[in-house]
Amino acid sequence: MKTKETVKQVIVDYIQEYDYAPSIREIADIAYCAQSTAHQYVRELLRSGELETSHPGMPRALRLPERRYRIDSRALKEVIVGLAGCDGEDDYARGWDDAFEAIMRAMDKMRI
Repeated sequence: MKTKETVKQVIVDYIQEYDYAPSIREIADIAYCAQSTAHQYVRELLRSGELETSHPGMPRALRLPERRYRIDSRALKEVIVGLAGCDGEDDYARGWDDAFEAIMRAMDKMRI
């Protein structure tokens, strides 16, 4: 039987390599344990604060409390500009810098 520490290490290693969390199935496959065992240990790690999630029950929603996640600010800007329907040069984009800074501050608070 795998230990909680083994499951946590699988999650830590996976996040370090891919920059996102493994699914329960991937955790079980890598740790050579049943999915129910992996799920039980993930729940225990969440309860103890060793893992966090902002979306309980969703796949790949696990986070390490102490880890900072990479953000590609250029890609984020492209997405936001695209959603706003502007090209960054018209009247809609005048407040872009302020909005972008507010978004980055919010993401920093969420540890994204």
